[in-house]
Amino acid sequence: QENQLFQGIQANKIIDACITNVRRRGEIDDRLRMSAMSILGISAQVNARGLQDRIGDMLDCSFGVLQMETKTKSGFMVRRAALHLIHDLMYSSDEQSGVSLFPPQYNNSRLKTLLEYTQEKDDDQLVSEQAAQLLSLLSIY
Repeated sequence: QENQLFQGIQANKIIDACITNVRRRGEIDDRLRMSAMSILGISAQVNARGLQDRIGDMLDCSFGVLQMETKTKSGFMVRRAALHLIHDLMYSSDEQSGVSLFPPQYNNSRLKTLLEYTQEKDDDQLVSEQAAQLLSLLSIY
């Protein structure tokens, strides 16, 4: 509905469905998983504060993809989406939030380590470039 925040029971149902699809590696097409991550990112952009208790779940998805799906044939699409999700979480509708809404287990140090590793080791040039851009943004926060 117009002029209402994206939060509550319906928002959680959508987020649950997306997270379930992202975790279905090998079961569904990677394009569907990438789309699910995109929906999570848009959700964060619209109202990160209203979904604050789900940000850890979203980051779990991104970290899992970037750490475990490094050698899959079409995994580059999902890795790109994982980086985009991190970007969307950093740039939510509340410009003051940044990484301040990230749970403690996803502190700057851990995020920086993951992004540096991804930048250096990923075979896909666009994934490496996205990781480098996120590292430069992270240094601002």
